[in-house]
Amino acid sequence: MNITILSLIAVFSLSCYFFGKSKVLKQTKLSGKKFHSLPEYYGYYLAAWCGLPALIILFFWSFSELYILKVFILSDFRSDPSIDENKLNLIFSEIKSIAEKKFSGAIPQNLLPYSEKLISLNKILELSKLAVIFSVTLFSLAFAYSQILQLLELYFHYYLKV
Repeated sequence: MNITILSLIAVFSLSCYFFGKSKVLKQTKLSGKKFHSLPEYYGYYLAAWCGLPALIILFFWSFSELYILKVFILSDFRSDPSIDENKLNLIFSEIKSIAEKKFSGAIPQNLLPYSEKLISLNKILELSKLAVIFSVTLFSLAFAYSQILQLLELYFHYYLKV
């Protein structure tokens, strides 16, 4: 799923680059004046504002996802004082193996509900990761685009009056 999200971020950032560049080129043709910055810089600005926040969120989410799953799954086992940290890690790896259908030997029946819970939590986390990254990307695009529009408005107000 991370590869899919990375490719979507790359495609969206590339389209933002061309959108920003074409917007400035269109304004240049309409006004007949040249801007201080090249049109590519406006495209880079939009692409960076769309891609970088999404990549940062994806990076931190991917590293914290397994920890969050582990905390939720093992919350029932932590109340037992006879289970130490090593035993908890073993239980989690067994649950993860059952969920991934890689468990060899007899499957403990008491761990089956936890493996189903792991699968459902994993789906929820994947979909929420996609939703958060998509909304942050759209918010960043709106913010960066409004900044470009303000720059263009200031430029036209200052230079076209002179």
